[in-house]
Amino acid sequence: MATTGWNENVERKGRHTTSASGFGIATSPSESDMHVVTDLLCELQGLLEEYAPAWYSEDLHDRIQAAVGASGSR
Repeated sequence: MATTGWNENVERKGRHTTSASGFGIATSPSESDMHVVTDLLCELQGLLEEYAPAWYSEDLHDRIQAAVGASGSR
């Protein structure tokens, strides 16, 4: 049995499946949700900067910086 990668699972399940009460009603993330996501992204970036895996490119660094900056919380 072949395993599927994370990206393939995301594509299959769909990226925009946030729903309210399980009824498929799309909801916008709250400010609190965005703060949690931004904090997590900053923490992950710190780990990537510290351990510097070979696949962590300058382009990825710049994309993370843009995402954190776009959130307006850091």
